[in-house]
Amino acid sequence: MRSIYRPASVVDAWFDLMPARQVAHATRLLILLAEESPDLIPAVKWGALVLLRGSHHAFAIAPFRPAVHFQVFNGGSLGPAYGSRLGGHGPGMRAIRVRYGDPIDEPWVRQVIRAANEAAARKAGSDSTDERQRRSS
Repeated sequence: MRSIYRPASVVDAWFDLMPARQVAHATRLLILLAEESPDLIPAVKWGALVLLRGSHHAFAIAPFRPAVHFQVFNGGSLGPAYGSRLGGHGPGMRAIRVRYGDPIDEPWVRQVIRAANEAAARKAGSDSTDERQRRSS
């Protein structure tokens, strides 16, 4: 299995190779993530900027021709209050799509980041409880 390549120079090169009209949105999303989740580790994977919590994928910034996608890997666990504004379905990833000419709804993005962080913390807590129970039995 491949390991994730994380040097800061690769992340910088990812931004350098991006078309100019995409850089502002991608940079702003990364700043919002850094402000709300300073523990995340950026890495370039699948042509997107993936932000890791430990070894787990947490968020991604994926530029496409018409819009940038802000992807939330545990978005399916955020509940119905978020479902109407997050693209995607099923148990996994959700995305906020922002067209390059449109402003980023920063309060909404921050709210989604906080909710995803809380969901990840709950899952980590339940995973460690499950592990303790399995060891004791």
